[in-house]
Amino acid sequence: MSRRRICSHTTDYPLTPQRFQPGDEVHLSRPSLAVVYGAFGAGLALGAMLGRRS
Repeated sequence: MSRRRICSHTTDYPLTPQRFQPGDEVHLSRPSLAVVYGAFGAGLALGAMLGRRS
């Protein structure tokens, strides 16, 4: 693990107050999370394809 990842993990999770931590899995159902991550992945793929075209 790189130093940057260790530092990021140390500051992001233990030191961040609970209200600022992600909690989407608590508020969304499993199928909804699948749709969200699928749309995110499709957006990344589309962006990569459009970036190669230019």
